[in-house]
Amino acid sequence: MARYRTFDEEMQHLRNLLDTVSSDEENLEEDNDFPENEEPDDEEYFSNHDSSTEIESDSENDVSDSSTDDYFIGRDNATKWNKEKFRANVRISAKNIVSKLPGNTPFSKNVTSPVDAWNLLISYDMMKKLVQWTNIFIDSIRERFSRERDAKETNEAEMKAFIGLLYLIGLHKSSHVYIRDLWATDGTGIEIFRTTMSSTRFYFLLRCLRFDDIQTRQSRKELDKLAPIREFFEKFVENCQKSVQRWRIRDNRRKTGVF
Repeated sequence: MARYRTFDEEMQHLRNLLDTVSSDEENLEEDNDFPENEEPDDEEYFSNHDSSTEIESDSENDVSDSSTDDYFIGRDNATKWNKEKFRANVRISAKNIVSKLPGNTPFSKNVTSPVDAWNLLISYDMMKKLVQWTNIFIDSIRERFSRERDAKETNEAEMKAFIGLLYLIGLHKSSHVYIRDLWATDGTGIEIFRTTMSSTRFYFLLRCLRFDDIQTRQSRKELDKLAPIREFFEKFVENCQKSVQRWRIRDNRRKTGVF
């Protein structure tokens, strides 16, 4: 690898080149013509030009080599691979320090089973409202049925059983299966569906399930497009927030980020 010249050395080299060119021009003016049987020595005459080119080439190579001292160039001539690995024992940024871990809150600290957890999210009051609103809709369509038992009101126990069957449909990935096939008695159905309720009753509850009072819905929809589910949904979100402690991350500005 050629070494870099100092500034003084470079200036001296340029002066030598200028002196050489000047002396050559004077010799050409004195000898207007070459002897008939002699020709100028190309190698000697252009020797200064060649040395200058070599110097320039060496200088470019030096720059190229120095620019890749910290990394390797990949086969695609674009990817750069660092020669030194990054430090792993660096100090953690303050903005990434977790000040509070996720987990149960005092509201949910006594939960010991999945049923207890579900009852916290879908509370007794929510189930009571759900049954009440569903029965209001059932009363409004009862006259369409010839038999009273086909449109009887529901209760909290039956409503929980109905929701449980919905969970099982999702568990068995049967969302695109014809519902009556789940109640089949030829061995292809699922026994727990038949022993819980009839397929006709399941269809009926699926049609009548309501999350608000249909008698006051129209006036509420004028102000809120989500009126059919607003009250039930907001109560569910409130229970989720009370039951689970979220991540809290501290940053340098003392601002809490919640995820």
